[in-house]
Amino acid sequence: AVLDLYAVWQQNTVTVTLKNGEQTEQKTLNQGDVLTLPVLEKTGYTFRGWKQEGTDTLWQQDDPVMQDMTLTADFAPIQYTVILDGNGADNAEEATSSLSMEYDKTQALPQNQFTKANHTFTGWATEPEGPVVYPDQAEIRNLTTEPGKQIRLYAVWSRNVVSVTIHDGVRPAYDMAVGQGELLPEGLAPQREGYTLEGWYSEPTYQPEHRVDVTQPVMTAGALYANWTLNRYTVTFANVDRAPIEFTVEDSIALEAPYRAG
Repeated sequence: AVLDLYAVWQQNTVTVTLKNGEQTEQKTLNQGDVLTLPVLEKTGYTFRGWKQEGTDTLWQQDDPVMQDMTLTADFAPIQYTVILDGNGADNAEEATSSLSMEYDKTQALPQNQFTKANHTFTGWATEPEGPVVYPDQAEIRNLTTEPGKQIRLYAVWSRNVVSVTIHDGVRPAYDMAVGQGELLPEGLAPQREGYTLEGWYSEPTYQPEHRVDVTQPVMTAGALYANWTLNRYTVTFANVDRAPIEFTVEDSIALEAPYRAG
């Protein structure tokens, strides 16, 4: 008799280890099969694919898996741009600059080059009217998670303040805070009965060279002295033969009773 023997075949299997940071997962499949790999997400990064361990080559999912291997998730940090906006600076066009940024990389902002008359630069805001978020030359990092995005930082300006001491001749002297380059309030001098305001001076000597035009912007700290002139009044008499009398509010006069014969 003839005995036929038949070969028995067992499908070989391979193990693929997937690494994503500290996470590890193993998949077992038949040798020669194609492995379907997941697409991953990571904040601030773009997923490039799965890299075969020990190489810089990304695994092609259409390739059959013939042996055990380890694949590592490969991510590329996003790139974005930070634009520095002068936000009303006098030299906005000349001093505008930008930084090329990469996620998870820290860079220091350049020293501010913007200028604005009568103002002091205090830092950078994320909105045109917003508060300071980053001081000058601050280190910045991870301002966005969107690839290719432009982030605009706005210069924050604080108007300089000067102190002017007011001597109006009526009230006690007092200090007034005025924004540099701004105007003094209207009606600076109070009403003073019997007097006319002649003008304002920077010195109480009231010399012409010290006269101040208070309708012009205030640029420096100092003092202002009001110069008053006395109003002169004249009293004339009707039906009485008496000379007119001139006086001011500082004079004291006495009028005699008129006399008329008969």
